[in-house]
Amino acid sequence: MTTSLRPLRDDEIAEYVPRLRAAYAAELLEHMYLNAEAAATRAERSAAEAFPDGTVAEGNWVFAVEDGEGTRVGVLALGEPFDRKADSLWVYDIEIDEEHRGRGLGRDTMLLAEEE
Repeated sequence: MTTSLRPLRDDEIAEYVPRLRAAYAAELLEHMYLNAEAAATRAERSAAEAFPDGTVAEGNWVFAVEDGEGTRVGVLALGEPFDRKADSLWVYDIEIDEEHRGRGLGRDTMLLAEEE
């Protein structure tokens, strides 16, 4: 496997957080049947907890996924469970950019997540 992970840089976090917040709000609208205002508020609160002051909060890890040539092809976000009692991490987000899908990078990323 030539796929690798590296921590997101500060500039990448600044770009990632608004996208994550919007996607989470959309999921809350669709699956939790919250109204738009409640979904946006919940997504904002969650993003503020996970990324205080634009940094990754303790107990969370956000990685750039890179292919064998060092090209960033996606993002992986891991975190401790809310109760912090389990001895495992949750996969909060895995995203392989559309133009890089179909090459096994998602599978490789999940294997790397298991190693973390």
